[in-house]
Amino acid sequence: MTSLERECDTFCRYLAGVECGERVRAKYREAHELGVVAVDGANTRFDRALVAFARLGTFSTRLADAHARLFRNGGLLRRKLVLVLALLETHADTVGRVDAPTVSGPAAFVVETALRLAVFALLALLGLLVFLPLRALCALGGGR
Repeated sequence: MTSLERECDTFCRYLAGVECGERVRAKYREAHELGVVAVDGANTRFDRALVAFARLGTFSTRLADAHARLFRNGGLLRRKLVLVLALLETHADTVGRVDAPTVSGPAAFVVETALRLAVFALLALLGLLVFLPLRALCALGGGR
């Protein structure tokens, strides 16, 4: 399995809690070969470092994604995650995991939203501690 395929698997587990199938991996590889993901301005040294960190596992992806959501929303990691989510939504074997409702009822919705917000805030703070020094190192070494 290539590093790109392992990356796809990690992002699938993060987004849907499932291993991705070969069709999803093939489409992910194809999108990278076509240059769909790496556009100008979204492929800096920091972007590549953030993706490398996210590849380490689902918690690393969650931490990197929280940071990228606030500070690199159009960056490489977010573009890759959106691609994987789109691929998961278009395959019959994973669409149910992506589109399934997570809670039922207004009270459960409020509680889950509050919990998700608290977790996001903690991850964002932890992400600042981890990624601010990394961003500085990448800037000192040149942006690209």
